[in-house]
Amino acid sequence: MSCRKRKRLTLAQKIEIIKFVEAENVGIRAVAEKFKIGKTQVSDILKNKLYLSQTSMEQGSEKSKRKFPKSNGEIIDTVIFQWYLHARANNLPISGPLLKEKALELASEVGLNDFKASNGWLQKFKDRHQISYKNTYADPALVKECVIIEWLNSVKETIKDYKECDIYNCDETGLFYRILPENTMNFINEACIDGNLSKERLTIMLCTNIDGEFEKPLIIGKVRKYNCFKNINIDNLEIVWKSNTKAWMTRRIMTDWLLDFDHRMTQSKRNIVLFLDNASSHPLLNNLQSIKLIFFPPYISSCCQPLKLGVIQNFKMFYRQCVLKHQLSFINNGPGLINKINVLHAILWIKCSIDEVKKSTVRNSFVKSGILNTGENQSEDNLATDEYKALVNRLVGDDSINYVGIDDKLLTENQSLDLIKIMQDIVGPQISDEDEDDTEDDTEDDTSNLLNEDIVLNNLGQISESVSRIRNKNLNLEIISTFAECKKVMLDRGKVFLKKLTDARNKVAKITLPFFVDGTNILTHSKSRVVLEAMKLAVNSQKRFHVFISESSPDKSGIEMYNCLKALDIPCTLILDSAVGYIMERVDMVMVGAECVVESGGIINKIGSCTMAICAKEFKKPFYVLTESYKFSRMYPLNQKDLPNNFKYTGNNSNDDNLLNAHPLVDYTHPSYISLLFTDLGILMPSAVSDELIKLYL
Repeated sequence: MSCRKRKRLTLAQKIEIIKFVEAENVGIRAVAEKFKIGKTQVSDILKNKLYLSQTSMEQGSEKSKRKFPKSNGEIIDTVIFQWYLHARANNLPISGPLLKEKALELASEVGLNDFKASNGWLQKFKDRHQISYKNTYADPALVKECVIIEWLNSVKETIKDYKECDIYNCDETGLFYRILPENTMNFINEACIDGNLSKERLTIMLCTNIDGEFEKPLIIGKVRKYNCFKNINIDNLEIVWKSNTKAWMTRRIMTDWLLDFDHRMTQSKRNIVLFLDNASSHPLLNNLQSIKLIFFPPYISSCCQPLKLGVIQNFKMFYRQCVLKHQLSFINNGPGLINKINVLHAILWIKCSIDEVKKSTVRNSFVKSGILNTGENQSEDNLATDEYKALVNRLVGDDSINYVGIDDKLLTENQSLDLIKIMQDIVGPQISDEDEDDTEDDTEDDTSNLLNEDIVLNNLGQISESVSRIRNKNLNLEIISTFAECKKVMLDRGKVFLKKLTDARNKVAKITLPFFVDGTNILTHSKSRVVLEAMKLAVNSQKRFHVFISESSPDKSGIEMYNCLKALDIPCTLILDSAVGYIMERVDMVMVGAECVVESGGIINKIGSCTMAICAKEFKKPFYVLTESYKFSRMYPLNQKDLPNNFKYTGNNSNDDNLLNAHPLVDYTHPSYISLLFTDLGILMPSAVSDELIKLYL
């Protein structure tokens, strides 16, 4: 059997093979036959298509062969160009003689005495990297007067044929993901380049279009896999996770992301515009198929980049709100809360915070930037919500230290002008994502388990614990010879389970008690045993409050709740379901139970709960859910139609072919409408439900 000699291919030929496979969607055998190469060679090319595409774009021509460093002169060229990018990011004026001087300085440092920084070298350097001389503006006001309008006019001409949904902006921001208000004074204006504080940071890149449709957030940490990622597939978290020792954005990470984004847009047959700031970590890729890159000129980014004009601030406000709610849930657990917050919490809160950013906020930011011209009236965004202010006032007292923007000056890339450090980063030992240490050697993360693991295992596993005990006593069950003995065992088990339910309700009532303030007006819906128990404890603790109860059609369970409250001598008023909007302005909070808490943190409860929650959010009233943890479920409904019929309808109706005329008994309330959940595990925010279930099931 003869062995086919491996054919040597140029980079251009490999790119041609990759494009052929993507366009024709054919198998490896067909590709091998067409290009007369081996199947193994085709497989190797397809496995490395991302790297080959990146190499081709960096060279600027697919006709050229792959180039390897041939001399130390190329190292000097690469380092000096990176230094030039850092200097430009710091708005420093750069001249030809300065570049030649820096090149000679670097050559001297590394012992390349034969290197000559001639005029010919300088001209070739400028040609290779497309560098030209332009005027610089030291005064931002001068830039605003002379440059911004002209630049915006040229941009509008460029993007005039693009739809609004195809105009994107992306930008990075640093985030102290663990920082609490009482720790803030240690972080103000901290550059966080190295040391202990750098362990507390992440870099997040957000990308959105004018319609407010966000791409998966790109999150950069210090290591590839933290301890809290154990048994978790990061790809399932709907993020792009990258890592390096500084948690910074790099040209390599950005190039990979751009290539992947371009591939997805090509697959979707979309052509888009992407606005980027002029950061040294943002490469100019000329051969992207579906993305046109537009870079903000120096000094313009701060006043013309949409994400910097409210979106990032809005996102951080929602993230800090998540941290404050988490703090509130552990307020009785003593010190050490900061160690309870890990990177997995941060990822979940980042996703939740992005979902909270309104589409109108994103659109307004594009209008403020001047990129989008509309005749519509621009509404003002209330970035500091009433809920956030209430949390800050309760836990801190005031926000004079700007808790939301405490990390606004955090560096997101390497801006060092030290030639030796730049060279070490480029030609020194580079640790890739695959080569990095698997876990973080950090004692803080070793102790930062997901929320209350012991409580989760003891309470969320109540039912499975009872089943396990029965299984472990199979030998005892085998000797039960009479029905009476079997009945006794089942009754004993039922009493144990009933006691746990009672204990759970009592615990919920106790942690809810501080929220019953004298003179409070509370709105509730339907009849909930745990809500009733909480109100009973409150009135026994000499709390004075008034309750409004909706009648809760169709079964009128609210009337039953009204009678129970009357029997306890609690002042209460029965209202029509249709009067919820009318009465909402008079109440201070809404307090309901739940039949089920789903994985997203939303609830399934008596029909009308969703309407009440939406109304509460519009009136800026907190919507509290009181529930036992055994009601947590791995269901993940996206809308009302996702609820199973056996949840929504009675047994008589659920088998009907046509349910259009049937009245549903329950509805789904989205977690964005829920302020807090009071459970026997503690006070949780909706996103924490996923934490509990992750630890329980994975």
